[in-house]
Amino acid sequence: MTRAGIAASVLATGLLAWLATPAAEQATARARPTAPASALRIATNLDVSKVERALAAFERAERRENVDVEPLDARALKARLTQKDRPVDVVIIEGVGYLEDAFDAGAIVRFESAAMHQAIPYEMRSRARGWFAVSYVARGVVSTSAAKVPRTLANVWSLPATDRGTIRCLPAAGHVRARVAVADAIRDLGSRAEPAVAEWVAAAAKAGAPRSERELIQSVAAGRCTMGLAYSDAIAEARTATAQLRFNVSWPTGGGDGASILATGVAMTSHHEHYDRVLRLLEWLVSDDGQRAWTTATLTFPGSEFVRAPEAVRALGAFPVDLNRPFSPVGLLNEAEQLSIRVGYR
Repeated sequence: MTRAGIAASVLATGLLAWLATPAAEQATARARPTAPASALRIATNLDVSKVERALAAFERAERRENVDVEPLDARALKARLTQKDRPVDVVIIEGVGYLEDAFDAGAIVRFESAAMHQAIPYEMRSRARGWFAVSYVARGVVSTSAAKVPRTLANVWSLPATDRGTIRCLPAAGHVRARVAVADAIRDLGSRAEPAVAEWVAAAAKAGAPRSERELIQSVAAGRCTMGLAYSDAIAEARTATAQLRFNVSWPTGGGDGASILATGVAMTSHHEHYDRVLRLLEWLVSDDGQRAWTTATLTFPGSEFVRAPEAVRALGAFPVDLNRPFSPVGLLNEAEQLSIRVGYR
């Protein structure tokens, strides 16, 4: 039999077998998707459930993609990203200064993306150092109606402990948000930062030292604190979840012309195993659909210039933010951690 005859025979045999297959089995075979690729590994210091909720939209959009999200302590970033036996593809971290440090250690790499450059303003990305800000939160002050909140964060920090009976509350100790808050105090107050932070810590201890921003806001609403530092996502979440909570919000300026921000950075790790797939994820995160999914799940301001913040975030009102200072350098964060230890903020 010729080669053409053999091929025709094989084809005919296969066709007959298919026709002999019950219709239900044929439909199942046609609908059966190709086996999914191995999961993209994501490490993050954000709430894992929120990150998974946001990236579920990516999995739906890409169909064959799936992601695996693991928690990460920002201080252990370099050690985790350099583990060759358990590599991570992407890191999503609140506190972009840690990514700057990770780049210097060779733990993240540059990548090229026209979509990222078009969507993310230059202040919120670093082509040379391989990261971009997918979103950010603004630091505000929640207070009772009777509290008088200064217009600048430096003056908020400098409020004396006896000022009109003010009881101050701080973000939960040990979290990156606490380190960033103290780092900004050091940057704005210099040598006056340590006594100022020490007074806040002493005041917060009297109020029961809230373990989270949610507890802090609840303490203010209940009158146990008269003033506290909190970020916009926690404030938006509190107002959305519990409409009966009563508290005021103000947005003191940091070192610039607007409220201080804390950006969430995204980067491709040096040990990534799926370059094309990682790039698709990064470009999805800066797309309109990706930004809407991400900011809706995390209640944050979008990194992209082309997407509006979620309704719950817009409901906080319009206020200027300082995009020129999206992160604290890791050296300053380490200094803030040491100051926090000295004054018992841990």
